[in-house]
Amino acid sequence: MGLIKQDGYIVNGVLITPAYAKITRLYNQNGNDTVAYFGISNTRENLEENAPLEEIAFSCEIDKKQDKIFNEVYTKAKEELFEDWEDDIQ
Repeated sequence: MGLIKQDGYIVNGVLITPAYAKITRLYNQNGNDTVAYFGISNTRENLEENAPLEEIAFSCEIDKKQDKIFNEVYTKAKEELFEDWEDDIQ
């Protein structure tokens, strides 16, 4: 699971093409409040090895009763933070 932006993303002033995003850390705060840290990199391998070029924090509220936390966070992040990104692997 992860996201991809084929036309690239700017990290520290450098355009990386394609760009990949993946949740690297996930914290639940006060019930349903969740903070997810998305790693951004130019390869999937860097994200798998926990070596992102950049990390972005994203806060949202989830429904823990659904037990689909990661899916819910990715869906909400695509609606708000990663609007023009696509699912990396269907």
